[in-house]
Amino acid sequence: MVGGWWGMSERRRDLGVTLTAGRVRVQHGVSVSPGRAARFLVFVVLSLTVLSLLGQVAVHLLPDFLLRDPSAAAFNVDGEGNIPALYSALAILSCAYLLWVIGRVEREASGRFSRQWRLMSIIFLGLACDEFLSFHEGLNDNADLSSVTLFSWVAFGMGFVFIFALIFFPMVIQLPSPMRRLVILAGAIYLSGAIGMETVAGHFVVPVWGDQGMKYVFCAAAEEFLEMMGIVVFIYALLTYLVQGRREVAVALELHVSGPGREAPRSGWAEP
Repeated sequence: MVGGWWGMSERRRDLGVTLTAGRVRVQHGVSVSPGRAARFLVFVVLSLTVLSLLGQVAVHLLPDFLLRDPSAAAFNVDGEGNIPALYSALAILSCAYLLWVIGRVEREASGRFSRQWRLMSIIFLGLACDEFLSFHEGLNDNADLSSVTLFSWVAFGMGFVFIFALIFFPMVIQLPSPMRRLVILAGAIYLSGAIGMETVAGHFVVPVWGDQGMKYVFCAAAEEFLEMMGIVVFIYALLTYLVQGRREVAVALELHVSGPGREAPRSGWAEP
């Protein structure tokens, strides 16, 4: 079994209502296939990237028209607090949840790396918050490393990646071969955008923090596309690791309502 309520032995796929001892129990389950989930997320990433590019092309090359600037800002993958930022934050938050589930499963199975899985989950929770609110941008105002890139936080990011690799390399190297390759591929794709393309894009800001030309727009779009695709590959890897030969994972939600008080909702991963 993978997860459940950490003790559930029944399958819960369909909506049902059960009355027992004065308690109303509502059950609902949704099956998730790693392959279908990945294809859907790829479609979302491609759609957001195309909409962002169309909006920025309109802003830079077309005359003003109704809702041009607000629409472009709403779908700008390089923006903050907009639709792509919300998607990226939710995708990384999904990684954090999946990592936490794996950590609990590994702990119950007496796995040697259960703490590392849960620590990685906490780190991804922080990354999700940063993705939406862009805390890291503040580093650009507090450090001057412009000899490398106009985005000073990149240097701090490389240090973070080095420490991250030191902590989690022993765990990653012990993963099954397909999972290990997927995790390394996800990291390579993500970092090629977050650090590689970010460094390149920094040279196309004219002047510093001034108007950003089309070269910067395309570099920024490529950067965010690679970051989002790296997260998609990582989600696929985590789902694949969870199912471990099964064809799908079932996400179950169970609500209990009893008088006079009410129990809190519970959710988890059920055996497919």
